[in-house]
Amino acid sequence: MRELSLSASVLGVNCLRRLWFIAHGVEGVELDEATKRIFDIGRALEPVVIEWERRKGREVFYNAKGHEDEPDFVLKVGKGVVVGRFDAIFDREILVDIKTCNLRKFIELSEGNIFKSWLVQVNVYFFGLKLACVRDDIRELVESIRKVGILGVHKESGRTVEVVKDPDVRLFEGVIRKANEVFNVESVEGLLVDVSECSWCEFRVRCEEIGGK
Repeated sequence: MRELSLSASVLGVNCLRRLWFIAHGVEGVELDEATKRIFDIGRALEPVVIEWERRKGREVFYNAKGHEDEPDFVLKVGKGVVVGRFDAIFDREILVDIKTCNLRKFIELSEGNIFKSWLVQVNVYFFGLKLACVRDDIRELVESIRKVGILGVHKESGRTVEVVKDPDVRLFEGVIRKANEVFNVESVEGLLVDVSECSWCEFRVRCEEIGGK
C-alpha cells in the first residue's frame, strides 16, 4: 500500500480536499506549457541567485537536490508523513527558500510581508529538519539554524529582497494538525473545499464530479 505523503511545499494550501488528492497520489490535470515555463525559470535562476549571495561574501549551503531525490526530512504524522527538501542555509543560521517573483509579489516582500503559503513552507522545513532530519551530512548545520527566510528575486530586473523571521511553532503545529486530518480521513467527500482555490486547482474537474462544493 502506498504511504500517504504531503510535501512542505503544498501545505500552505487551504483546501483539505486538494491535499487529500495529493496525499493519495491522485493524478490531476497536467500543468499547461506556460505554467511549466514559469517553474523552469525559477529552477534555472536558483543556482544563479546562490552565486550572487556568495559573491557578497556570505556563507551559503546550497541544497541542490531535485524533487526526484530523497527528502531531507521525513516527519511521521498520524497515518502519513510530511516530507521536504529545502533550498539553502545562509550564514549557518537562516533557512532560506528562494522564490522568483512578479512585481506584485516582489513589492509585498519589499514591505516585509511573506505570503502565508511561503511562510508555512519555510516553517515546515525548519521544524521538520529539527525533528526528523534523515541526512547525517547536514545534522550539524541543521542544529545551527535559528531563523527562517524568503529570498525573493524579481524575474524582470534581477533585484533581490530577503525577509527573515523567527520560526513560528504555532503555525507549524496548526499545519501538522491539518495534515493529520487529511491523512486520517478515508474518503475525500467529507473534507472542506476552499472555493477560492478552485480556479487553479489541478483536481477541479475530479472534485466537481464527486460534488460537495
